Amino acid sequence: MRIRFAGTGTGDCKLKKKAGKESRRRTAVMIDDRFIINPSGDLFDFAAESGLSELFSGLSAAAVTCSEDYCFSPDELARLAGRREIPLLCGNLAAGRAAGIKNVRAVRCTPMLPMEIAGYTVIPVPTEEPGEDIYEIKYNLLIKGERVVYLRLHGGLPTGNEWRVISADVPDCVIFAAPLGGAPLSGGGITRGSLEGVLLFERMMSNAGIAGERTRFIITSLPTDKVRQIHEETVSLLEGTPNAVAYDGYFVNL
Repeated sequence: MRIRFAGTGTGDCKLKKKAGKESRRRTAVMIDDRFIINPSGDLFDFAAESGLSELFSGLSAAAVTCSEDYCFSPDELARLAGRREIPLLCGNLAAGRAAGIKNVRAVRCTPMLPMEIAGYTVIPVPTEEPGEDIYEIKYNLLIKGERVVYLRLHGGLPTGNEWRVISADVPDCVIFAAPLGGAPLSGGGITRGSLEGVLLFERMMSNAGIAGERTRFIITSLPTDKVRQIHEETVSLLEGTPNAVAYDGYFVNL
């Protein structure tokens, strides 16, 4: 199973710096280059600048973890679909935004109900992170294929449902969003995605026997900052921990 990061930033627009790890587009993750999670608005820009003109030719499904712009661009999804049908795993609000997109078929997810899509089993795990709309449910996703990947792209305190899911299907890889970077837990870090919150969650997994030496931990959705070297700072803050820090174009084979 290959995991490719087509964007690793946070916010509603890309951060354009010098070429390299400090230039970040909105977060998007691809599984085996055929299943994309959070098709934001920078995908074709990423493909063009990376010399991957055929990157989306094998795409067969998409999923969004919330309906907000930093997770979901209907225009980009329309371009991705083109002349083929793309099932979109999503919540109710995102399904409303996807209505009318040619060749996109919204598949509304039910919390905790396993669903089959593009050859993967996906379990949508509801989070307690609030959305802009009071009716929004943001999801983390457990994806089972040749390996098991858990995308914890939204914060929130660990819930009983979440713990049951990752205990039943122990992940080979966990991807964490850290849009607050080094913010302290006391400032809402664990509920919104700080590095301290990530490390606390990892310790809880380890203490529960859910994570071990072979578990891969990857950090994405880094803060947007036009001055600071956020990637370099994050690598430094995580030195001595089992975490890799993703950047646009980073990929791993599990």
